[in-house]
Amino acid sequence: MTPLSIGLIADTTVQLHTLSQIVEVCGQKVVFSSVVQEDIASQLGNLAAPVQAWLVDVSDATLCWSDGWLETWLEQVNEPIVFSGGDCPVAGSAQFPDWSRRMCNKMQHLSGAVNLAEQQLSDLLSDRIDSIWVLAASTGGPAAVKTFLSQLPPQLGVAFIYVQHIDKEFGQTLVQVLSKNSHYPAYSVEHGSLLKNDSVAVIAAEYWTELQANGTFVMKNEGWAGCYSPSIDQIVANVARTVGSRGNVIIFSGMESDGAISSRLIKQQGGQVWVQSPQSCISSSMPESALAAGQVDETATPEALAEKFIRYRAEQIKINTLNESYKK
Repeated sequence: MTPLSIGLIADTTVQLHTLSQIVEVCGQKVVFSSVVQEDIASQLGNLAAPVQAWLVDVSDATLCWSDGWLETWLEQVNEPIVFSGGDCPVAGSAQFPDWSRRMCNKMQHLSGAVNLAEQQLSDLLSDRIDSIWVLAASTGGPAAVKTFLSQLPPQLGVAFIYVQHIDKEFGQTLVQVLSKNSHYPAYSVEHGSLLKNDSVAVIAAEYWTELQANGTFVMKNEGWAGCYSPSIDQIVANVARTVGSRGNVIIFSGMESDGAISSRLIKQQGGQVWVQSPQSCISSSMPESALAAGQVDETATPEALAEKFIRYRAEQIKINTLNESYKK
């Protein structure tokens, strides 16, 4: 996710230094930084770089002696603001750990809100993303999913969510492998990340994650329930509940039965359940479990699934176009 451009305003340079550290730890970047002083009003009116959000740590006393201009600016500024209220503790103090955690949580939520606002919901779970497919895999899955994606032409107008049983150390490597020679770039899901058309959102192994109705991902500072990380059943069930008939799943090579239970929810909501043919899998347990549940619409090799997907998507687009014409 692209870092936010943050502007900092504080009472002292010590506070500014602490705030800068927090911004960096939270994965954002500082593009403006100043203590409250006589010429700050002109600085704020002539920024060298655009600011997407502000982190302000000033006391009530500062507001009083600034002749009202700071309070007026705070009322009129268009960008979102995170307030610290002049209580920024010194790094290393007893209060600092709890304060820094609270600020990081605020920054994470702010990042999601700003991204959401800037995209105006156009690339989220609106009519522009009418098809969401969970790609579920475990042992042998990365090669199968990579093969499937490599056979797809560009701009099918589909959002992919990839759930792969994997150790957290290999998450970024998986993103790089999927993105290479593909029309569908992969990105690691973080707190506040957006679901994107024609991209692959890769779910992290270490944190429980959910897709929200507004198209953002929410991560909690806790692991996945059960024995799988990440949990395919949890993500697929979440997608089924959140987007209804627009949610679909393809279950690729993998051990055990993760994904079989939640595939029933996809079918109940009117979505599609596809699986890689067991004979083409390195480990066939996951596809076989889904087949045993009796909810599968298509089964084939990764290459053949891609061919079927192209035809299915073309028919889906045709139906959607006719429906839109009928509405007009």
